[in-house]
Amino acid sequence: MRTPYLDALRRVLVIPYYLDCVYKNHDNLKDYEKQIKDEAMKLGEDTTLLEYLRIYIFKYLSINTDNTKYLLNTYLNLKRGEGIYLGRSLLENIFENVNRDDVLEIKKTFQRADSPEKRIILRIMHYKLNKDEFNVFIKNISLTEPDPWIGIIFDEKIKENLK
Repeated sequence: MRTPYLDALRRVLVIPYYLDCVYKNHDNLKDYEKQIKDEAMKLGEDTTLLEYLRIYIFKYLSINTDNTKYLLNTYLNLKRGEGIYLGRSLLENIFENVNRDDVLEIKKTFQRADSPEKRIILRIMHYKLNKDEFNVFIKNISLTEPDPWIGIIFDEKIKENLK
């Protein structure tokens, strides 16, 4: 007899194992790559799924740089109540692969982000934008941002950039 509870429990227990197996055997699964990717994206969009499972799925998807736009759009469309760590995880996963236009889109979300997310956004901006553009932004937000760590962390980076 199938029940929704058992189906949900099976799904929760299988996702990390499944994705780990796919990652370790990706050379043997080239024929199924698109199908696996589509299924992972579908699971990643499921807001009823536990946060740690969605993070695991997004981490898996970030291995392939072709998924950067999908992950960026997922971050941009996140609702505030979807998870405490979900936004941070998405930003960390796309950090390496974003281009300047992506960074400017992420920059627009700065005001709605929580403090740890803001630090990641600033880190992305620091590495992906030119020095002058970053310095202007950090100086503007340092006047109004209550998080003391932002000032401490990025004050050092501004001093490095001015040398």
